[in-house]
Amino acid sequence: MDDSFRTEWRAEMERARSGDLDREVRKTAPESIEVELVEDGDWVVVSAGSPESEQWLSRPVAIAEVAGVRALADYGIDRDVRTQSASALRAFLYDCPDCDEHLEETTASRCCGSGTSPLSPPDEVLACPACRQYVFRF
Repeated sequence: MDDSFRTEWRAEMERARSGDLDREVRKTAPESIEVELVEDGDWVVVSAGSPESEQWLSRPVAIAEVAGVRALADYGIDRDVRTQSASALRAFLYDCPDCDEHLEETTASRCCGSGTSPLSPPDEVLACPACRQYVFRF
């Protein structure tokens, strides 16, 4: 990842986490998307108006994606493409978007308490040990 982009992305993360996250997500999301903060702001729920379209984003994920959409704007990339690309960018994070703790490559069951099936291997994730949230699933 280009150093200047990484610097801009980190600056956008700082702005997103220090501001009103609900408002920041609303400004970045398409107008047709509904946004709601739940559980004292630990989660952001976005949907296209139906329960089936609901997605729950942890606070670190929401911060990283809002910041990614904004940082990519300087490159003249269409808003829909920026929105779709923001989730993939999270694979390149070194530090938590919310608390700046160094992220670890681990499994979902180790970081976040999710169960595993004996028929499938545990999910490999990039996780924040302080927030106990994963920011990217490999």
